[in-house]
Amino acid sequence: MCRTLPCCRQLHRDILKERVDETMAVPGAKDAVAGIAFHWYQGDQYDQVQYVYENYPGKDLIFTEGCVEGGPRNGAWFTGERYAHNIINDLNSGCNAWTDWNLVLDMQGGPNHVGNYCDAPVLADEKNGKAYYQSSFYYIGHFSKFIKPGAVRLSCTHDNGWVPASITGRGENLLESVAFKNPDGTIAFVITNRTEADLNFHFKFADEKEATVYCIPPRSIQTYLFK
Repeated sequence: MCRTLPCCRQLHRDILKERVDETMAVPGAKDAVAGIAFHWYQGDQYDQVQYVYENYPGKDLIFTEGCVEGGPRNGAWFTGERYAHNIINDLNSGCNAWTDWNLVLDMQGGPNHVGNYCDAPVLADEKNGKAYYQSSFYYIGHFSKFIKPGAVRLSCTHDNGWVPASITGRGENLLESVAFKNPDGTIAFVITNRTEADLNFHFKFADEKEATVYCIPPRSIQTYLFK
């Protein structure tokens, strides 16, 4: 038996609550539906992901499609930052699996039968036999390499403090982070800084009195592994 969300149109975050509530209201749906798949294209409505996570416990919340549209951006840095921003916030909101849409595309951003060319973590120059690994490839690796299957998300909070010369000027966007405990007991902590300034942050576990000070450079991502 195929257990999927009975939905024929793309499900973006902005209508996640509406569509899931509508589906689960159908008699027998809560027993038949194993999980919900969603995309990123309509914005940062992570509260919708959080709502489904809290109101339908035990259902998988799987991000199944995200890409940077409008053609390839060979060498761009913001593309990787967009992936980290979305992955961190989706995971912190209850998402338990995350999949990219196009891992490899050609230098035109295809092939695509309708001309909807996109960017990808790897751009393949077929003519010259070269592969160009984009910032998104390495940003994704901070999660896929260190957060293992079966890992459990840990509560992770931080105080943004003062606002430096940031991209947006909004304190809530200074640092974004997520933490997981892997099946082998290691803890993976991923943090990203999308501002133009070096940022120091104090890290400690809840049962510790003393914090360790780390520094994350401008517009960067870091992963820490703790035993």
